Amino acid sequence: MSVSLATQPSRFMELPAELRIEVYKLLAVIGKVFYTPDGYDLGEGLSFEYYKDSPTPSLTILRLSKAIHEEAEDVYLSQNTFVLPSAFDTMRPFDKSSEDRQLFSDRALLKLKHVSLALCVRAWHAPLVPSHGDWEDTDLEEITATEILETAHDIVHDFASSSRISIAWTYEDLDGLQSAEVDFTNAYCPFGCCRFLGFDWLSMVGCTEKIKIIGLKSTKEKNKIMEAYQKATDESIGGFQQL
Repeated sequence: MSVSLATQPSRFMELPAELRIEVYKLLAVIGKVFYTPDGYDLGEGLSFEYYKDSPTPSLTILRLSKAIHEEAEDVYLSQNTFVLPSAFDTMRPFDKSSEDRQLFSDRALLKLKHVSLALCVRAWHAPLVPSHGDWEDTDLEEITATEILETAHDIVHDFASSSRISIAWTYEDLDGLQSAEVDFTNAYCPFGCCRFLGFDWLSMVGCTEKIKIIGLKSTKEKNKIMEAYQKATDESIGGFQQL
């Protein structure tokens, strides 16, 4: 069944703008908006901690007229926090060539104010194991198992760094971004043997007013993140929050 927008606005548009905005808030502003997480998402990070108790926004009002759609969508996009799915940067509207589902309209790139992202192995686009190109000039029979493991470990860390840079750069598409939550709960390397905390903070802090970090395991990790942030920005961390 197709749905089309009415060509004539209803009398709702005769209400004062302040009242219309309050109606939109009641219907569409719920706090956090989730994108149907699966069992992995629900069990492996803090971002989805309150998913089961979260209400669903009522967006039927968007269908009433073009004028109402534009006003209500602005409120919906700007006043909720959107918990982005893994590899969101490969989906539309961030990647316009993507064949994956559209997360929200193209206008979201201008209207989104608050987003949340979990950093985990699922968000990496590169292969998670070394392949022929990585070993082409290496005779595996001439080096020890320990040397092979150490080399492979370095390779997958390089993969991860490239993917994290891609994610951070995507945030630059959000012109009006005010806050970003970054969840490190499941930020392990593909081997599962260590924590991988690398991130392109320079790109991130250049496109948002406040960064909130969750999921760090220790004071040592918090200090490591803060040091990386300071090194990348050469400025104070007044807008940088931690849990």
